[in-house]
Amino acid sequence: MADLENLSATGFSPHLAAEIDALLRPLTEDEREIVRLHFFDGLLYREIAELLDIAVGTVKWKIFQIKLKLVESKTEMAGA
Repeated sequence: MADLENLSATGFSPHLAAEIDALLRPLTEDEREIVRLHFFDGLLYREIAELLDIAVGTVKWKIFQIKLKLVESKTEMAGA
């Protein structure tokens, strides 16, 4: 997955990059883009909203939903 290569390029160890990649795999492309913009690039909700041409409230809601998915994904990974 290209995301894994990008994570390795940011200085994450290959092991950590693989774990992050596995955690993000259940997300849609749009959701991964929001994760990248907010958590890796450090953009604010307002900046993401402007960049993606959506309302700030939508960005907040999407990030909340993404966090729920990530918790569920992490729980499933721990159980496997």
